[in-house]
Amino acid sequence: MAKKEKKKGTGIVKWSVLTAVMAIIMVGGFVANYFGGIYATTVNIYLGTSTYKVVNGNDEAVYFTSDFSSQEELEAYEAELCATVEAEGAALLTNENNALPLASGAKVSLFARGSVDLMYGGTGSGSVDTSAAPHPAGGPDRLRY
Repeated sequence: MAKKEKKKGTGIVKWSVLTAVMAIIMVGGFVANYFGGIYATTVNIYLGTSTYKVVNGNDEAVYFTSDFSSQEELEAYEAELCATVEAEGAALLTNENNALPLASGAKVSLFARGSVDLMYGGTGSGSVDTSAAPHPAGGPDRLRY
């Protein structure tokens, strides 16, 4: 009996083609996974599916109750709250030691200590490299046109 001889190189060609096809499929899968995550809601709307599912939900459960009986009542409360916050946040100057009115040519700093003695901070992803951070004192000179 004669043994069949294998053609040299046919296995290499098959594996090369198979490797190329699998690489293309893998790259396509990565791209589809990336864009699928970004456009998941759009895809779900197009397919008519829901983005969430309530399991064993109680239809009579109340998850949130408003303190307001109408939208108008809520908006009135918001306007009142904004006015209160504005009033409490407003600062008035007091004329201590008869410092006002200022003498002609007097210089006044409107910056607090925190605006000139900056404290940069943070840890983890909020860490800060202060070596190139701008300083407010040099800001106006850099912004001249």
